[in-house]
Amino acid sequence: CAAVQAAQPTLDEPGGDGVPTGSAKEVLTWVGTDPGRARRAIEAENTRDKPRTTLVAALTRIAN
Repeated sequence: CAAVQAAQPTLDEPGGDGVPTGSAKEVLTWVGTDPGRARRAIEAENTRDKPRTTLVAALTRIAN
């Protein structure tokens, strides 16, 4: 349902990439086992003032 998807927090950049901005668990759930999504999530995480190193490590394992 579009209303449910609209409620999911995403980056507010123009043409946002759809990566959730919530908890690490939410990001990992969104990524699943998709290496492409993992790479997008790593890029998004690295734009944060304080990237979550454990999340980046988990995403890197999925991306590779």
